[in-house]
Amino acid sequence: MIITLFLLWQRDWRVLKRMHLVSGTLLCAAVAVPWYAVMYSLHGSDFINTFFGTHNFLRATVSEHPRDDVFYYYTLVNLLALFPWSGLVPWAAYKWWRQGHRKLGEQQKFLLLWALVVFVFFQCMATKYITYTYPLLFPASLLLGSMLAKYTDCVDGGYMYFVGGGFGLLLVGAWFAVSHQLIASELLFLLPLALIIGVMLDYILRLVTGERACSIAAMSVVFYIALVFSIAVPFSEQRSAKNLGDMLTENDVHEVGLYGQYPTSAVFYSSSKVVKLMHEREVAGYVPKDFSWTGKNVMPYATLEQNPYRIVVVTPKSYDRFIRQQNKKWQVIDADNSWIMLRVQNS
Repeated sequence: MIITLFLLWQRDWRVLKRMHLVSGTLLCAAVAVPWYAVMYSLHGSDFINTFFGTHNFLRATVSEHPRDDVFYYYTLVNLLALFPWSGLVPWAAYKWWRQGHRKLGEQQKFLLLWALVVFVFFQCMATKYITYTYPLLFPASLLLGSMLAKYTDCVDGGYMYFVGGGFGLLLVGAWFAVSHQLIASELLFLLPLALIIGVMLDYILRLVTGERACSIAAMSVVFYIALVFSIAVPFSEQRSAKNLGDMLTENDVHEVGLYGQYPTSAVFYSSSKVVKLMHEREVAGYVPKDFSWTGKNVMPYATLEQNPYRIVVVTPKSYDRFIRQQNKKWQVIDADNSWIMLRVQNS
């Protein structure tokens, strides 16, 4: 789509002769087709229905997270992703429109189309994820970099208020998440320390280079490294079920019932069959239906009322509720802060 629109804009279809379409298509097929062939031979129509139906057609037409299906979703996501340079986007757009939108070079046209097509295409899709528009950051970064090189005065002292305010908001957001126990982190002190170091670097680099862009870049590197270790890594570990996967492996559990939150990563890290436990009254709303978004529920399930498993995993929040609903007696055989593994006691 990007290349076609670019050729339409350029009105130059001779490029197609230099693109090795036949050999390139054959090479692409040689890499990709074997995987699809193997998946179809293993899973048959289930692969077609789930891969193409659920994870492509349904994601595009029915929102998995309706609250995120808003017109400004990717605008906010990418302004944050491009920070601290996102403040230059309106200025760059105005500059190009006023001084040279008809004089854009071939490379700038392609980069602009690349960014806009990715943005518009995924904005039209019903299901929205942060990572879907990630590819537009590459052309956007190159375009902003070329603007910075051409107009070195665009980053002045006033722009530092925007940069400082943005980093301040990120610091406040991180503090709020940790203080309200949304993220467990003992390294939050790294963020204010990084800001102090960043301000010092800003002062030093402005004396040496005389340019704000270099100092902002240095400040960003220091702050984002601190953000990765103090917030991103603890948050990722908190969201991951790797510890549950390790628990299943260490206890040699190959099939287990799970009550509460269902983490697919536990299956990945353990290679065990993890079966979702639910009440009989919930089954009707969970079982996949044709041409319905509930078709995304492809995990195995069983009912609590007829729980066939002697070993069950629950979350600490769901432990008491699970015990009250069972006629059997259970004993804890392993546990950590996120998961409790139970086994039926012999009568």
